[in-house]
Amino acid sequence: MWSPNSKYLINSDNARNVKLIDVFNKTEKIIFTSPTFAVRDFNWSSDNNWITFSYKTPHRYSVVYLYSLKNNKCYTITDDFYNSELPVFSKDSEYLFFVSDRDFNAKVSAVE
Repeated sequence: MWSPNSKYLINSDNARNVKLIDVFNKTEKIIFTSPTFAVRDFNWSSDNNWITFSYKTPHRYSVVYLYSLKNNKCYTITDDFYNSELPVFSKDSEYLFFVSDRDFNAKVSAVE
């Protein structure tokens, strides 16, 4: 997926690496390696400073990540207690939206 300024590409390979490709400098850097499944849902912030994506953990729950191009660092945004995926930035890059499967319906059984 191309960055909004067309200077970078974000891609994943069959070894489950997420790669940042600098088109002008002709460099490639692995920014994340998934221990389980391939990462496919990348999105860029409109200011070209952040990349967001999700991946499935060994527990089969998706976790949302942010990668900072300025700091060259990945940040975990959600945990693997709930399934969270498909992250996207708002048009002004002020907000990050994602889908999360959360259900807080308490159920009392005969044991309680």
